[in-house]
Parts: sequence; C-alpha cells; structure tokens
Amino acid sequence: MNGFSIRRFGQVLRYDFTKSRGNLWKMPLGMTAVLFFFFRLIYDDTTVASGLEYAILMGIVELGSMMIVCAALVIATRLYSDLEKKGPRTIALLLPASNLEKFLSRWVYMLVMTLLCGVVAYVAADLLHAGWLSLTGKKVIMTSGAMLTKFTGAGSARFWVNILAIHSFCLLSSVLFTKFQTVGALVTGMVIFSLFNLVFRQTMTMTSEAIDSLCLVLMPILTIVFTILAYMLFCRWQIVTRKLITV
Repeated sequence: MNGFSIRRFGQVLRYDFTKSRGNLWKMPLGMTAVLFFFFRLIYDDTTVASGLEYAILMGIVELGSMMIVCAALVIATRLYSDLEKKGPRTIALLLPASNLEKFLSRWVYMLVMTLLCGVVAYVAADLLHAGWLSLTGKKVIMTSGAMLTKFTGAGSARFWVNILAIHSFCLLSSVLFTKFQTVGALVTGMVIFSLFNLVFRQTMTMTSEAIDSLCLVLMPILTIVFTILAYMLFCRWQIVTRKLITV
C-alpha cells in the first residue's frame, strides 16, 4: 500500500494508542516518583534559609528538564522494541496502511506522549514537593513555571534543535538495531560525537557565537537526514530476521 492517507494514518494512530494505553499510567507515575525523590535531594534548608532560593530553583529545573529529555531519548531508542519477536512484527507490518503511515504514527505518538507525560510528571512532582514542604513547615519553592519557561521561553530554539537532532538519531538507532537499541545508540553516538569533536577542533577555530549559529543550521539538517534514513530502513524490515543490524 503506497501513498499517505489521513484516514489510514488516524486509524494506525488509534491502533498504537489502544495497544499501549494500558501502560500509559506507568510512565508519568514512575517519572513523578523519581523527580520527587531528586527534588528532596536537591532542596537544602541552609541554602534556602540563606536567601539563595534561586540556586535551588535552577538546580531543580535543570535536573527535571534533563530527566524528561533523557526519558524521551531512551524511549525513542526503544520505539520498536516490541517488534523484536516474529508475532508482533508480523501484525505491525501487515497492518492495512502504508509504511509512511505506520512510521509516522508511532513516532508522533511516542514523541508527543513522552513529552506530555514528562511535563505532567514534573508538575505533579512539584506539587507533591510543595505539599511536603508546607506540611513540614519549610519554605515552599515551586519550579513548574521556570521549567516551562525553559522549554518555551527566549533562547529555547537552540535547545529544541539540539534535542530534535539527538531524538532523530535515537529514532534511527531504534530501526537500525534489531536488539539492544539503547546500547547501540549510546555507543554509536559516543563514537560519532568523539570523531566529530576531534575533527572539528583540529580543523576549525570559531567563536562560541559562530558555533551557536552553525548548530542552528546544522542540527535541523541532521534531524531531517536521520529521520529519512530511519524511514528508509523501516521500509526494509522483514517479518523474520536474525540480523543485529537492519541493512
């Protein structure tokens, strides 16, 4: 089946949601518990009593946003992990939809749901932490607003282009490796980054402003390239495979 149909895409998207909705509560609940635990570790009574709440606030925001991003990247590497076995892979490949519709459905669904669950978990953990501080008679610090500003405020463009490029690389790894996708993405990414950093430092001398400008151009290009490669590899999938790498 070729082409792209909004109706078929919607049906595949509904299928992906129905298949995984039983586990949807696990992601935000787990992230909420982990974030609350780390919020308690970062909160320091002496620092807050000294009037240095901003340092605590920024520490919580940076840690929380980093955890949300890391969760999105790990989940991206595991996007097709449920298709490692013949049965689920057969069902997925034989769905009455084009490869493009199947590929985009799962990608869009997991990207949106991961970020949404991450934000919900952060706000929930922030409210729980505020309630804990209030009950124990300590100074309450709320950080949800600062975290949302980090994702949507001025200067967030550089953050998003970098994250989307890394996310598309993780997506590529989820299709490229038939097993151990997260490990494969981590090792491959470290090798590529090390080689790129080595070549970049030896061949180019640029200011930090020039590097930022270069990244704003280069990262969207890499996002497109990685996504297209992931789709091309996805189209080569077979029902039965014993290969570690899809080529």
